[in-house]
Amino acid sequence: MIIVNNELFDAFPIMKFIYTEKGWCELLVDLKEDFDTDADFKFSKSEVDNINVKNYLQPEKTFEGIKFKEGDQYEFSPDCKLNENKIK
Repeated sequence: MIIVNNELFDAFPIMKFIYTEKGWCELLVDLKEDFDTDADFKFSKSEVDNINVKNYLQPEKTFEGIKFKEGDQYEFSPDCKLNENKIK
C-alpha cells in the first residue's frame, strides 16, 4: 500500500495564469528594477496567448462555457499531473 498526502503535490512547481481584458496571460516571477534585497521580486504578465497559455492552459478546452472577469486566476502544475498519473 502506498499512502500519498497532499504535501507531496504542494511541493511541485506551478504555472500561474491571469485573465485580462485581452485574454489569458501567464504570471511570471521577475526582479524589481531597483532591487536591493533577496526578496525584491514581482509578478509580471506575459503576452496574451503565449506558448504556455496555448499548450498547457488551453482555455478553449479547459474552460469551455465558463465566463471570467478581469483578474481571475488559475494555477496549474504539469509535474503534479504527470506524477498523479504514475500513482494511479
